[in-house]
Amino acid sequence: AVIGGTGRMGRQVVSALEAQGVRAVSLSRRTGFDLAEGTGAQLAGKLEGCAAAVDCSEVGRGAENLRRAAVRLRQAAQAAGVQRLVVVSIVGVDRPGLARIAYYRASSSRNERSQPVRCPSAWCGAASGTSSPT
Repeated sequence: AVIGGTGRMGRQVVSALEAQGVRAVSLSRRTGFDLAEGTGAQLAGKLEGCAAAVDCSEVGRGAENLRRAAVRLRQAAQAAGVQRLVVVSIVGVDRPGLARIAYYRASSSRNERSQPVRCPSAWCGAASGTSSPT
């Protein structure tokens, strides 16, 4: 599944997966997958049968929105039995100098909140392909 699969980054991820012969399920607010408003059961139901999920979502600029979405996605992935969760993030968002910018702090926090999942997870910087597997 590609969360945010109809957005700028998500469309590219869906295309890349499909070009490699991988069946990609595009999930977004347009398809009824809303990390800001959806219930855990609704979100988990959309992830049922997915071995992996790539989070390309954009849930708004507020730090609390990003944190809440990360927790909701993590919980839904666990409930649905997703085996791998990948979070697409901003390259270098964890650099100390960027911590003064609220959006970057929130994105870094989102990455951290994606780590303690029962399924293996990783975050990757979108521009350079850097990653941090766990």
